[in-house]
Amino acid sequence: MWTLKSLSRNRCCDLLLSGAYGSVSVLAILTFTVSVVVAAQFRTHGITVERVATGYAFTEGPAPDGKGGIWFSDIDNTDIYRFDIATGVTTLQNGESGGSNGLVFDDQGRLLAAEHSTQRVTRTDGDTIEVLADSWNGLSLNSPNDMVVDKQGGIYFTDPAYANNVQPEAVYYIAPNGELSQVITGLSRPNGIALSPDDGVLYVAEPTSLPGPNNSNMKIWQFDLASPGSPSNKRVFANSFADGLTVDAYGNVFAATYAGFTAWTPSGQKIFSRSFPNATTNVAFANPAGTYPNTLYVTAGGSLYRTELLPVPEPACWPLLMWILVLAKLRGCPQPSRHMSAMRDELSSASVGEELALHCIDLV
Repeated sequence: MWTLKSLSRNRCCDLLLSGAYGSVSVLAILTFTVSVVVAAQFRTHGITVERVATGYAFTEGPAPDGKGGIWFSDIDNTDIYRFDIATGVTTLQNGESGGSNGLVFDDQGRLLAAEHSTQRVTRTDGDTIEVLADSWNGLSLNSPNDMVVDKQGGIYFTDPAYANNVQPEAVYYIAPNGELSQVITGLSRPNGIALSPDDGVLYVAEPTSLPGPNNSNMKIWQFDLASPGSPSNKRVFANSFADGLTVDAYGNVFAATYAGFTAWTPSGQKIFSRSFPNATTNVAFANPAGTYPNTLYVTAGGSLYRTELLPVPEPACWPLLMWILVLAKLRGCPQPSRHMSAMRDELSSASVGEELALHCIDLV
């Protein structure tokens, strides 16, 4: 079945206008189109940011545990906490975290931590803490900062020179068999790190230092990954300050930008920015699959925040949606009003910004 994921906008229009599809196929394409358009873009719903936990020194590394909790670091107090989404209760999980910064859970539910103060990367399984990396070429690491896990179980982590300065600032890869490789050098203070949904692109934030008018080197870089642990083809993804990064199921990139957070499309086009009352450090989705609706958790200052994200049709797709709706009507799709009503209800849940798409549905 052809969908908008496999057809460009122009090609899809060409096929429809050429009469290559009958009324049933037009309706099928219409249904798939609305599904993809609704899912592929989003906006902040209600522009609401809620502070859900506060009173900490310096929060970082939000990580969903897949069991209804968001874990985060309080770096200066060397603590790790778990926020329970259902109850709103926050509990201390580790009071000797080694100044953990970035956190992430692997596919077996084990907690991985980039320990800033103890210069190591660890994996916690129950009461057992295993050191995965603490040195390179016989010298200690600098200050592991953030990490991301690929589908094979390999771990990419950044190692800027904050707490220590004995190694080149770098990105490392821990293969599933435990072998450590230094895979990227030449960046100043490499920080946030994320992978595209297919593990084909690696994103690395190079904030240099705190944002300011003289920091022209602040960038988010992207690298191709032909195979795990082999980044190549370095290029600029966005000219922006960024700390922590995350990517949704559609490849959109979110970054904590100190002033708030910003989202870009996979091609680097800015979607929106949201300001925050405190300096933001990291971001993570409550649903790690990155589908919508979803909740984005943000660490900032001494607090943990969240904001709801709901899908909304992309404005650039509305003309295509209008053509498909009109063609469906002209081709005499059976009982179109029933299908249009259902899709209108789905689009209405996006709350705002879909007036044109809803008007097109009403015409049919």
